[in-house]
Amino acid sequence: MSPRYQIEFTPCNGVEVRIDPHEARRPFVLTRPLSMTLRGRGGTKPSLHITVPAGFGLDMASIPRLLWPVIPRDDRRIARAATVHDYLYDQQTLPRPVADSLFLAIMRSDGMPWFKRTACYLAVRLFGGRAWSQEERPA
Repeated sequence: MSPRYQIEFTPCNGVEVRIDPHEARRPFVLTRPLSMTLRGRGGTKPSLHITVPAGFGLDMASIPRLLWPVIPRDDRRIARAATVHDYLYDQQTLPRPVADSLFLAIMRSDGMPWFKRTACYLAVRLFGGRAWSQEERPA
């Protein structure tokens, strides 16, 4: 599970959200854009630029309440990864395995410990299919 991308965030260094009490499914709303460029390692993969727009609604990390003491859903080390992951699931411009791999790479870049990032990654690989299917757009 070695990341295939180097992560660069510009210009936003953090995720700023507000809480919408009327939105149960996606209670967090991005207050400013989150932009990032992923550069392929060793020049073998093309660069990818992602901008999550201000106003995008997200659920941050869908971590079961039972696990919050171990992996809090508002942990700064998962915030950017969860924001980009939610956006990629919403837009579906990349295949699901790529979106999940980027989730892992961003957590690694942001300093999430190996055990926690691996647990989060395996959770989205095992249980993310339902969320992906719910986001599917009609052709």
